[in-house]
Amino acid sequence: MSLITSGSAVLPLALQNRNFALFWTGLVLSGMGSQFTIVAMAWQIYQLTNSPMDIRLLGLARARPGCSQL
Repeated sequence: MSLITSGSAVLPLALQNRNFALFWTGLVLSGMGSQFTIVAMAWQIYQLTNSPMDIRLLGLARARPGCSQL
């Protein structure tokens, strides 16, 4: 992997391409938003029901579509 120094920062060569850097930044922000959504849904379910079992059911419901593709 080639690294280019830009001032004090060292960036991979791929991130020097503006389009790829924008794509990668969007991908990271989207992934973070998805993770925040998962945590917020579990937190809200627990606040409404006070039941850890319902959080497990939420996890099962989120995993089920992926299991049907096997």
